[in-house]
Amino acid sequence: ACDLLGSSMPLAQSIGRWGNFFNSEAFGKPVSESFPLRLYIPPENRPSTFSTADFFHPTFLYESVWDLLLFVICYFALADRLRNYPGVTFCLYIGGYSIGRLLIEPLRTDSLMAFGIPAPMLASALMLGIAMVGLLVLLKHHWSNAQKQAD
Repeated sequence: ACDLLGSSMPLAQSIGRWGNFFNSEAFGKPVSESFPLRLYIPPENRPSTFSTADFFHPTFLYESVWDLLLFVICYFALADRLRNYPGVTFCLYIGGYSIGRLLIEPLRTDSLMAFGIPAPMLASALMLGIAMVGLLVLLKHHWSNAQKQAD
């Protein structure tokens, strides 16, 4: 069940990020007019510190594309191959999603802070660590079972 969630959830997240576009929220730091991927934010939706900037990083788009790529990898490339290894696809999804957030979050302007660091980055780093440990434990368990069956 978790593997099904892990292989399909990134698609839902990819689609859901477009709500940020329609609401003019969850955008990134200002960029110049010549920046290739720029998003116009209406003045009423801009943070006061960036009131004179017109264009911003479309971080919702970055995350949407990342999540879509993660969906393609987890669902089409990994789900069938890892069917006999329950939990592995879910750990790979959690790890992959966390890496995306760690890369994209520094571009955002609206992050809640914890200990001077954006809270989503702390959560993502923690989840990446948990996913890596979970993956190692699951792989060791599956390899151990394979060894027992081979003997």
